[in-house]
Amino acid sequence: MRRSSRTRQWVDALRCHLLLRRNGVAVGEGASRDVVPVAPGPGALRQVALGRQRLETGRDERALAHFAAAYDRDPSAALLDWGLWPGPGALEERMLERSAQWRAAPADTPAGRLSALRTKAHIHRWLQDEGVPVPPRLATAPNIGALDFAALPARYIIKPVDASSSRGVFRVDGDEIRTLASWRRLRGGSVAERIRRRYEEIGLSGQEVIVEQAMRDVTDPALEIPRDVKIFAVRGQVCFVQMLDRNGKKARRGLATLTRDWALLPQSSSWPPLAPGPKPAGFDEAVALTERLSRKVPLLVRWDFFLTPDGPVLCEVTKYPNAGKSFRPWMERAVYQLVALDALAPGTSG
Repeated sequence: MRRSSRTRQWVDALRCHLLLRRNGVAVGEGASRDVVPVAPGPGALRQVALGRQRLETGRDERALAHFAAAYDRDPSAALLDWGLWPGPGALEERMLERSAQWRAAPADTPAGRLSALRTKAHIHRWLQDEGVPVPPRLATAPNIGALDFAALPARYIIKPVDASSSRGVFRVDGDEIRTLASWRRLRGGSVAERIRRRYEEIGLSGQEVIVEQAMRDVTDPALEIPRDVKIFAVRGQVCFVQMLDRNGKKARRGLATLTRDWALLPQSSSWPPLAPGPKPAGFDEAVALTERLSRKVPLLVRWDFFLTPDGPVLCEVTKYPNAGKSFRPWMERAVYQLVALDALAPGTSG
């Protein structure tokens, strides 16, 4: 027996209401640390509800298609519980599997193209080819011992081409050197001696290095390091954003997590909370650049920007955000669900 249009509408409305209740979302209530205040449009909600139904009956591929349809309608749907996430720690394991899958992917697929961007030098060249603003390159050297420090300006950033979590990244301002990973000063000797010694200590003395122009923050040019705007996107759309301020103790002054519309979300990591202030100039342009690149490589990637007085500058393309670690549960669940959508891209398996 076929349901009437009115009955279908009523059933869809009830299904969406139950889905919101299940996700701890209620209009007009404030958000606790782990409750995400999100209410996507009814079309996206219906697709998530249908996806959960398919998942419960073992039709995983159909479920994923519904979740993708929900995300395409409204990216905030990824903040709801799709029923895919096994629990804390699962994202780290999934990221390791993903890395192996990407290395084996054909070169002409999105995963293959991203896998080929093995170092910061590869990423820099690709972004330049795409016409994306990147930090001006001041110098390169095959290793830290070969770098001509005397030829560099007073203020710059130095980094290895193949390291993560800001390891080996230093900000130099005259005679002062700070590590971006911990904001500690390097002391004892000339600038060249201190940095070369530190590279030796952390096992990077043989790695190629690049030197970039130090950027200024568009909102507060006095900041020693501009705030870092990390944009999470998949399938050509931005889902959410982390803004980090490293100008403080242990390079962790604060972090804010926001929607693509600059609405504040609950804290997503162990960092201290940061008041984001009004949406900064250049943010919408950074979102547009991210979505253009995400349409070319529609897999879950984090695009890391500085917003400068001259516009947004894309500093890093992060294929495995945080290596899947150190997220609060709601954020880990959301990122895990976005990674699940990778399976719908050409040449990629789940």
